[in-house]
Amino acid sequence: MQEFVRVGGNLPIQAGLFDYHVPLALAGVLLPGHLVTVPFGAQVVQGVIWRRIDQPEVRETKPIHQLLDPQPVLTAVQMRLAEWLEAETLAPLADCFDAMLPPGLSQQADTVFSLSQSLPAH
Repeated sequence: MQEFVRVGGNLPIQAGLFDYHVPLALAGVLLPGHLVTVPFGAQVVQGVIWRRIDQPEVRETKPIHQLLDPQPVLTAVQMRLAEWLEAETLAPLADCFDAMLPPGLSQQADTVFSLSQSLPAH
């Protein structure tokens, strides 16, 4: 039976919860709070598994691409706090939990520098 999850992503243009299916390689592995990568339009973005769902709200779902950390990055308490903040402040849920993610897990790209050739010694 196909597994489905609701993933919270925080993109500059679209914050919200989106439904994805779990590929066979990750079946039974993903838990609420896990950090994953998912396709979103033409890009691949980070998201947090929010919950398992029985049926997606859309006809066709895309697969989760990758589990980034075997340990959940958000605890059940943090997730309940994010839901409470959403209800009390009317802020998007993704904004509420994004503030709780450990440092270094933002969606910003890393820049990697490397030498293309060695310089002659003088």
